[in-house]
Amino acid sequence: MKSRKILLTGFIFLIITVCNVPAKGKSGQLNLPKKLDVFPVLYYSDKAIGTDLFSPASGDVIYTSKKKDLTTLILKCKESYYWQGKNEECEYELIILNIQNFKEVSKIEAMQNIGTIAAGTGLIARKKEINPFMITLSSASGVLFDNNYYFQPNWIIPNRTNTLNYRQVNSFEEHVLDYYNRWYSEKEDDGQYHYAALFNYPNLDSICAKIVLKEYPVPINRSIGINFAEKGYFGRSIFEFESKIDSTCEYTPYLYWQNGFLDYLQKEYKLGTDLYIYCTFLALDQENKKIIINVRDFTINSNENVVQERIKDIKELK
Repeated sequence: MKSRKILLTGFIFLIITVCNVPAKGKSGQLNLPKKLDVFPVLYYSDKAIGTDLFSPASGDVIYTSKKKDLTTLILKCKESYYWQGKNEECEYELIILNIQNFKEVSKIEAMQNIGTIAAGTGLIARKKEINPFMITLSSASGVLFDNNYYFQPNWIIPNRTNTLNYRQVNSFEEHVLDYYNRWYSEKEDDGQYHYAALFNYPNLDSICAKIVLKEYPVPINRSIGINFAEKGYFGRSIFEFESKIDSTCEYTPYLYWQNGFLDYLQKEYKLGTDLYIYCTFLALDQENKKIIINVRDFTINSNENVVQERIKDIKELK
């Protein structure tokens, strides 16, 4: 899946390199050869050599090995995600290669300083079963070796869109009505709304939904409500285009797209066909009776289809 670099600061110290490591995939064991040239490894950039290494994840240290001044460890990690509308958990092993100046600990917290980046410092994730979280969010094809599936752990890159953080819903229209009704139900007894139009429950209102566009987004028609929502959530204006979505709701849902999305849509999406959007319901434009929805990413394939396609690409090493 192509990731849109919208509102991202990037992860300047990581570059994505597909490599292969014929490793013994037993829990708590490493057995990696000297030459790493077969497995999907996410390497740190040469520009980062000599800088502090902050752990990209939390977990228990279940294995360490040291060669000269470099330490390799295995971290037992967990990630929460949505699959088919349900909240799931993926437990996996994160292998961190070639850490300089590592201090022995039994548990590591995310963003904890664990040493120094050296030449060849990199990350590999593995799990004994195929998991939707790992296969969806990895940018490289997986590798099956010795009863373990190995993936490039791109989900740990800061600010990268994690599409499985968006709860899958069966109907965009149903969520529009649910969102509006939840907001409407919070009015006070005197019939007035004593709170801002910013209305968002993160565990409910970041969703993945299938829609169909009849036309490509058009330049935004700005309003006080849109400006207020942008400043409230992002601190600046970010929306460039909008799409009106037909609905039976009293307030009309509008999708708001950031700069660059129109080009992607025109190249990748055919009007009148299914489009899967990852979006967040942010606020209500009271004056114009609109629901303001921020589009974070999109794809023309369902999550299930993406997983099935990527399973076919997994390489088995004997």
